[in-house]
Amino acid sequence: LYTIQATRDGNYIVCGATNSTNFGLTNRGGLDAWVMKISPSGTEIWSRTYGGSGDDIAFAVHPTDDGGYIFAGRSTSSDGQLAGQGQRGNTDAWVVKVNGEGFISWQKLIG
Repeated sequence: LYTIQATRDGNYIVCGATNSTNFGLTNRGGLDAWVMKISPSGTEIWSRTYGGSGDDIAFAVHPTDDGGYIFAGRSTSSDGQLAGQGQRGNTDAWVVKVNGEGFISWQKLIG
């Protein structure tokens, strides 16, 4: 995990990367970006992975005014959830907006 932020509802949002399939996580290949919302006692509220077959990492996450979250990281994928996003190089900057349950609203590769 790379960062943790307090959420507007009194919980926490954390982000990082994982290649695990434990605890119901999906691994798409390599490292996947990982965002998880937890309660103040550490109980998981939801947990999601994002990416493709390369290495995808979330370095920072921040709550948004609409109750969702935005995270920033990097990606080496051009498939999976990043198919058609226009990968520009070996490693691209990656910005993803998710809703309050962690489902992707939009994403952008920059490179």
